[in-house]
Amino acid sequence: LELAFSRFSADEVIALTVEGNHPSWGLMLGLGMERRPDLDFDSAALHPEHPFIIVHALTRDHWQARRAELGKARP
Repeated sequence: LELAFSRFSADEVIALTVEGNHPSWGLMLGLGMERRPDLDFDSAALHPEHPFIIVHALTRDHWQARRAELGKARP
């Protein structure tokens, strides 16, 4: 995320997973990403057995706020 937001100046990072991949969802949520059901889509080309693709996203502003908050929590 540091690379995406700092070096490449991305406004938003998105992550894709299949509906049944709950560990991947957990990672995305742990990174502070939010579910974006408005961006979900079907694509058998990405995963033939589980064609429903779930999208999570994180904006630069949300990432920076989360980093600042986590920094306050450190001793």
